[in-house]
Amino acid sequence: TSSRVMLMPTSRVLGEIRTPELIIQNGVVLEGSCIIAPDPKTNPKETILALYNANNENIDLKTTN
Repeated sequence: TSSRVMLMPTSRVLGEIRTPELIIQNGVVLEGSCIIAPDPKTNPKETILALYNANNENIDLKTTN
């Protein structure tokens, strides 16, 4: 597992990239998905929701009328 993926101007990618760091230069052609996370093997949706919930645990989302 690499800690960084760098796509150079002549890069052509069809598929999925999972990495903690992605650098894309001008001229790259990419069709697919990118998962950029500290641990790209984890489910990105779960990671995002966990971070969101941790940052908003003290916020009351109830509305008042």
